[in-house]
Amino acid sequence: MTDVSIPLLGICVLISAVIYKFIVEPAFVGPLSRIPNAHWSAPFSSLWINNARMREKETPAAHTAHERLGPIIRLAPNEVSVNCVDGGIRTIYAGGYEKGDWYKNVFNNYGIQPMFSMPEHSRHSHRKRMLSNIYAKSTLQASAGMHRITEVLLNERLIPRLRELARKPEGTEFYYVFSAIT
Repeated sequence: MTDVSIPLLGICVLISAVIYKFIVEPAFVGPLSRIPNAHWSAPFSSLWINNARMREKETPAAHTAHERLGPIIRLAPNEVSVNCVDGGIRTIYAGGYEKGDWYKNVFNNYGIQPMFSMPEHSRHSHRKRMLSNIYAKSTLQASAGMHRITEVLLNERLIPRLRELARKPEGTEFYYVFSAIT
C-alpha cells in the first residue's frame, strides 16, 4: 500500500504544480492577471497574437481589443499592449523601465543594436547623453546628408509605395511600412 501511494502522491503533487504554474498563476494570481485579456488564451499562450501577426492582422486585432477592453490589454502571457499616453506610454518610456525582446528583434540592424532598442535604461541613457548633440534638431536640419536621405526615403521610396498600396483593393497592415521606413 505504501509503495503505490508515494509515487501516486508524487504524481499528484507534480500535476498540481504544473496546473498552478501554467493555469492558476498566469490567469488569476500573477502580476499581469489584473490586466484584461485581449483573447481568452492570452494568459496561457501567445498563439492567438502570433497567429494574428502571421496573418498580418495584429494591428486590427489589438485595436478591436483596446476598443472593447480599454487602453491596457494583455496579448500573451508576458506581453501587454498600451494604447494611452498619460498613465501608459509616458510612464513606460520616461519611467526607466527596461525594454522587452521585441525592440531587439525589430530594430536590430545586421547584428548591431541601435541606441533606441537598448533594453537597459542606464546604458541607453549613457549613450543618449554621449550622442545628444548629433541628434539635436538644429544639427539634423543643417545636415546636407540628412536632407538627401530624407528626400530619397520620402520621395523615391515611401510615397511611391503608399501610392502602390492605395491601389490595392484590400486593406494594408501598415506596421510593415512603418518598420521599413524606420
